[in-house]
Amino acid sequence: MRAIPFVLFLCYLGAAGSGCKDASKSAEDTFTTAGTKIGRPVGEAPVTEALAKTASAPTGDAKKADSAPKVEAKKAEEAPAAVAEAVVGKEHVAPRKPMQQPIPSGILTAGSFDDNVEPHVFASFAKRSSQKRELTNLTTLLGGHRLTVLVKDPAGKPVGNARVKLSGGASSGVELVTRSDGRAVFVLTFDQLPDDQPLVVNVTGPTGGTPITETVAVGANRWEVTLPTATSQFPKTLDFAIVLDTTGSMGDEIRHLAAEIRGISAAIAKNFPEVKQRFALILYRDDNDAYVVRTFDFTGSLDQFQKNIAAQSAAGGGDYPEAVHRGLEAAGQLRWSEGPHAARVVFLIADAPPHAQHMKRTMKAAHLLRSKGVAIYPVACSGYDGACEFVMRACAMFTGSQFLFLTDDSGVGGAHAEPSIPYYQVERLERLMIRMIASELSGRVVPAEAGDILRTVGKKVN
Repeated sequence: MRAIPFVLFLCYLGAAGSGCKDASKSAEDTFTTAGTKIGRPVGEAPVTEALAKTASAPTGDAKKADSAPKVEAKKAEEAPAAVAEAVVGKEHVAPRKPMQQPIPSGILTAGSFDDNVEPHVFASFAKRSSQKRELTNLTTLLGGHRLTVLVKDPAGKPVGNARVKLSGGASSGVELVTRSDGRAVFVLTFDQLPDDQPLVVNVTGPTGGTPITETVAVGANRWEVTLPTATSQFPKTLDFAIVLDTTGSMGDEIRHLAAEIRGISAAIAKNFPEVKQRFALILYRDDNDAYVVRTFDFTGSLDQFQKNIAAQSAAGGGDYPEAVHRGLEAAGQLRWSEGPHAARVVFLIADAPPHAQHMKRTMKAAHLLRSKGVAIYPVACSGYDGACEFVMRACAMFTGSQFLFLTDDSGVGGAHAEPSIPYYQVERLERLMIRMIASELSGRVVPAEAGDILRTVGKKVN
């Protein structure tokens, strides 16, 4: 699969001219897209059973090139000898290139971990990572006390897009936006809030109204606030952004990740037809490369989004760290949907950490997205190191999402690093990303179906 020329994949997505369309049509004659569902149809079962499975699978060998037409040999006396020799037998026609097959989705494999379910795991990881000088003091800032504020309506259902301001002592406070599950995650040291005195939480509903103010007890890990006039509502808009490292080491995975997007969008559209999808793409490399950052703002056209991805290739990035800070800063400048009915998701897909001098700038950019109610789902690729894992897990943790990482099960790309977590389950990346988005749209964690789990590594720590 790695040897497939990228231009043909681009043609398959319909990004080129009529010649590419012909190639795409031939590929479509050879392949079919098989769609199956997890469990029952939507409306007959919870979202856990309603996720669509989409994958492209071959239905047979590519068609063989037709034999070149034969011509009748001419007599030597009817033409000069040189001409007669040239036309004896088959015509000299350009040989046809073998039909290249488009990369199917559902190939990459991955695992995930939720550091908000197991906070002690992240605290231990932060302590071990404190020896990495390139992380500066981030391990101390992000490894401290964590407070999750959960906003509910009178029926006990989560309220998304509520504004939660937490303050205490001399601090002016930090304001976050709850995601569809009603959560806002504060890290007191990072947010410069005291952990040795009561805090004040001020919550305003997604449509405004009179705020609710409560005092949070010292040492609390979780605090629930009920908004008496709010009503829980599911998102009607999904802002789906990809922040993608396009340096040289990401070549194989870029091609396959582009294929995954087709299945993900189709599954979300099928299971959440009432949700309007918008797509954005941020590409980044490093200083002195052909470009450092390239932005394609939100569009409602999946075709255009796919063309933007398909047109990319991997290059540059001479040293190991990359300009992650520039990628996340550009994501913060996207035209994110505002208002009470939006879900906002970033998938940060990379295999390297920021440069040491830009670590804090990277987390500041991630915090800006956090303050907008954006969930950052990192996807760690290839041989990422401990510093890369820490930054990615920190982004996931304080935006209330999960850390995703590719595994070797697919056989795509080089060897993938093993994360510093006690357990995980391996499934198809496409299915995993669908679950993450479905969780954002349904306001609850959507677990993996038993049939989707390829293998289990380790065990939970009590």
